Amino acid sequence: MKLDKANRKRLDEIVGNLEAGESLRWFCVGQQLKKKNAQGENTIGVLAVTNRRLVYCGKLIFKSEVESFPLDRVNSVSQSSGMMLAGVTVTGGGFSFDLQRVNKKDATEAVQRIRAAVADYAGKSADKQLGPAVRSIADEIRELAKLRDDGLLTEEEFAIQKARLLG
Repeated sequence: MKLDKANRKRLDEIVGNLEAGESLRWFCVGQQLKKKNAQGENTIGVLAVTNRRLVYCGKLIFKSEVESFPLDRVNSVSQSSGMMLAGVTVTGGGFSFDLQRVNKKDATEAVQRIRAAVADYAGKSADKQLGPAVRSIADEIRELAKLRDDGLLTEEEFAIQKARLLG
C-alpha cells in the first residue's frame, strides 16, 4: 500500500510506540467519523493491527491523536460497503471504532486481519495460562521481514524492530 507523507508519518508514530514484543502485522488508511479536527472535519489516519492491539493514529489540527484498542476487548468486526469505498467497524468492551472511506479491498482485508489477530491473541492468552508461548523471536523476525518485503516497513524500521527483538 502506498502512503502519502502525512500517513507515512502516522504509521511511523505507531511503529515508534510499539511495546516490547509487539509487532506490526498490517495497516490501512481511512477516516474516523467520531473525531473531528478544529475545522469540524473528520480525521484521516492509519489503523494498524499488531499482535496485541489495534492502534489508530489520526491528525487533529496541531497534533496526532493515537487511540489503542486491546485485542482481548474486541467483540465484533464488520464491514459496510458503498459504491466505491467501504467502512470497518470494530466494537468491544466500552468502545466502538468506525473507520470509513477505506478502499474496498483494504476493508475486506482489515476485517480478516483483525479477526485473525483477535483469534491469535486469544490463543496466545490461553497458551500463557497453560505454558510458554510457542512463537519464537525467529518467527517475529520472519514476520517483520515479510512486512518489509511487502513494502509496509522500510529497511530502517525493520532494523530497529529486529534489534528490539534481539535486545
